[in-house]
Amino acid sequence: MEKIKTILIASFVSIIVSIITIIVVLANKKYIIINGKAATDYIWKDNNLYISVGELEKAGAGITKTGDTISIQFVPVGGRYQAEGVEGFEGEWVSNNAWRVRVSEVTKTVNPFVGHGEGYSVRIEMSNLLGNPVSPLGTGLQKIIMVDSDENTLDWQQPSFFFNSVAPGSTVGDTVKFGLRNKPDKKLGKPKKVIFFFTNFGGKKYPNIRINLKSN
Repeated sequence: MEKIKTILIASFVSIIVSIITIIVVLANKKYIIINGKAATDYIWKDNNLYISVGELEKAGAGITKTGDTISIQFVPVGGRYQAEGVEGFEGEWVSNNAWRVRVSEVTKTVNPFVGHGEGYSVRIEMSNLLGNPVSPLGTGLQKIIMVDSDENTLDWQQPSFFFNSVAPGSTVGDTVKFGLRNKPDKKLGKPKKVIFFFTNFGGKKYPNIRINLKSN
């Protein structure tokens, strides 16, 4: 009886580890399954598997090309812990099926809640992917936080666009400030992540979005 090996693709993007399982049948033919879809454009050489970017995109990966950098982002398969959120990097667009968001221009500033002490600001842009006008609040966006390298959780000062309706395909943006409400004079670490938390709203729960910041 033929032996069947299950091989997990090692991550060049960490999230791929948990969401892509490669099933290889050791016979005359190898079957490559990515996110439940059969792949045909791949090379198997010297026990290494090479899969084209086109195949990853066909299986649901988000492909972003910026200059000489190609970013590959998977929306995780439902039912797993990582289905709680999608992840990307500062300066690139990241989607959770309701919004495409981009975080940029990370800057040190004063704590916005008390007017002194340390804080940070970032530029946040949000593009409506739905077929109807809607506000970020109206899709269940509950809050946006920043986490620094010392694991401090910084609260956000709500931007005006949080409540405003955005037309389909349109983009809004603003500078959003973050700081510690309860310990305004505490020294902060380097900005590490910005996280968009979505809650169930109208029977629909969109994935959270985590953005890794370059300054970390």
